[in-house]
Amino acid sequence: VGVAANDSADALVLHMLGRLVTSSEIELQNVEVEGSPLALAERIVAKAPDLVLISHVVPAGLTYARYLVRRIH
Repeated sequence: VGVAANDSADALVLHMLGRLVTSSEIELQNVEVEGSPLALAERIVAKAPDLVLISHVVPAGLTYARYLVRRIH
C-alpha cells in the first residue's frame, strides 16, 4: 500500500514507483488521503498489507508522515 504524505510530488513518486514494479510480482495500491489521519491509518490497517510505503519528498510534510508511521505501526 502506498500513501502520499503531503502533496502532488509525493503522489508522483508513488505513481512512478508503481510503474517500475508493474512487471514484477509486487502490486502497489495507492491509498487516497481523505479525511483525518486517524481514519486513513484505520483504512490502511483494515487492508492488512504486507508493506506500507509512505512517500515523503522534503521539505514539507514530515510531521504528517511521522504521525502516520506511529498510527499504522
